[in-house]
Amino acid sequence: MPKGYSRKEVAEKVDVHPDTIVRWIEKRKVAVQKKKNSRGHYVFTEADLKELKEYAESVEVQDD
Repeated sequence: MPKGYSRKEVAEKVDVHPDTIVRWIEKRKVAVQKKKNSRGHYVFTEADLKELKEYAESVEVQDD
């Protein structure tokens, strides 16, 4: 089974606040689908992580 990352883990790897990850997804800034586990927590795949890293590198992160 592929590794799943939490929102916090992804945020640390991308170097943004965890809320920023959710905001990017909700505003469709990245092609990542919302996926939640049975406890209602976000789960991200390796492909999601790559997509988020690429987006973070392409923009200057600002607080909305």
